[in-house]
Amino acid sequence: MDYVVRETGAFPLSIGTSLALEGLLQRHPNQARMPPGYKRIRGVWVNLRTLVRNFYASLTAAQQKEIVVEQAIELLMEECRAIPTVLSHETKNSLVVTFYVTDFDETKWLYPNAKYWKPSTEKQRFRHNLEHFTLIALTEHLDAEGLSYTVVKKRPPTIPGVIALLTHYPHELLWRFQFDGLFLLESHTGKLKSYTQWRTKLKGVKDEDHIPFNDFTLQLFGDGTLFDAYPKQLRDEVRQLADTRNWTGVTTLEKIQSDVRRYGGENLKRTLGELTSRV
Repeated sequence: MDYVVRETGAFPLSIGTSLALEGLLQRHPNQARMPPGYKRIRGVWVNLRTLVRNFYASLTAAQQKEIVVEQAIELLMEECRAIPTVLSHETKNSLVVTFYVTDFDETKWLYPNAKYWKPSTEKQRFRHNLEHFTLIALTEHLDAEGLSYTVVKKRPPTIPGVIALLTHYPHELLWRFQFDGLFLLESHTGKLKSYTQWRTKLKGVKDEDHIPFNDFTLQLFGDGTLFDAYPKQLRDEVRQLADTRNWTGVTTLEKIQSDVRRYGGENLKRTLGELTSRV
């Protein structure tokens, strides 16, 4: 492939990434209502894996098979230069951009009893390997050019300010208390979501469900990205508890633990202990 033509948005970025920034800047073609507190956002954290994923998603299936990593890196490096420029220009330097990548080995140390998703089809394995090796090459080029990015081990350090997080990895939302405030910035939809809306990132959980988003529910229900779900019987029992014990999107982990220990079955109690041992 001599020349890569990918789908882009209003900004010179892959469509999913561009639409995310368009939503943040209230220029999205299907602009969602902004959540309370969004004006306090002072930083945008951009997951490099999400940039890579959005880049390949902007290509056709045929292009994904033909493209060489060097071509992808050239365009991704352009995006890494463009994002700070776009946000600086559009917000008069009021937003600071931080690129980052998470160390999954450290993440697995935090959640040793979680069930981790693995690609199972040829298409999934191809895409997984393509994105993995592209990420490695991208970080090498960023290092070579002296463009900074943060490597997050278990969690980022405590940082003042309210942050918008552009990521497709829901477990990173558990960093909420490392910042003064945290919003999820979704690719494509451009929606900014506060913590009361994060439960939809749990696999099979809808906005009207009474399941809160936390370390336990994320590992139990899975997210289809990093975590696989625990057996349906356990998930159904938690759904029933959520209804009968009046859980909401802001129910604390402490209440969940109390309700499970008092009303849950032995298997659920044991699973709760395993999944929250390091929380």
